[in-house]
Amino acid sequence: MEQVREFLREKLNLQLNLEKTKVTSVKKEWVKYLGVNFSRNMRKEKVVKDITRSRSGKPQRYAMKVGGTKIKFHLPLGEIFEKLAEKGFMERYQKGTGVLKPTPMNRWIFLDHATILQRYNAVIRGYVNYYAFTNNVNKLHHICFILKHSCAKTLARKLRLRSRNRVFQKFGPNLTFRHADGKRSISLRVPRTFPYVGFSPTPRPENFRDFLRPANWEIRTQSNQ
Repeated sequence: MEQVREFLREKLNLQLNLEKTKVTSVKKEWVKYLGVNFSRNMRKEKVVKDITRSRSGKPQRYAMKVGGTKIKFHLPLGEIFEKLAEKGFMERYQKGTGVLKPTPMNRWIFLDHATILQRYNAVIRGYVNYYAFTNNVNKLHHICFILKHSCAKTLARKLRLRSRNRVFQKFGPNLTFRHADGKRSISLRVPRTFPYVGFSPTPRPENFRDFLRPANWEIRTQSNQ
């Protein structure tokens, strides 16, 4: 490690922080970078795929060997649950129980209905956009479930409707708020599906985890009804 540090300092004029640097094998364990876990999946045998190519207008089948090495990217669901619990969206998750318990955001009950939806939408949009390229993107269902039902509990406490069921009965599955003019409305935007979009360039570090910033916004920030 010291040789690497000297090379970076002398050749590239870069400073290496030893406390934040780790040398490991991606074949043996997950490596975390910017909130994403990744590893190298090694197959013992190469996969043979049948492909069809058109030559002179006539389709012909060929056997093609595909490399056995693949990098996998996973969103760290357990760590995300911890962050959501820390901000007040859910109770602490007990690993292995499979029980997810959303909680109301008590600091937001003094906001109006539309502003509450806007804040939850900001958090949901951040997670969905950031982790869309991961191989286990379907795990976003769990995160959106927590946020949706946390929003319902927040509205239930604000409007004294006692339960989430009453909130969904009154405002619909997307907790829609309609403005006084009857023409405008705002709803909770939870995607129905989470398609895998494949690997994209590394997200910029300055945007990392910005999706939880709405939890720290001050109460005076309101929407104009």
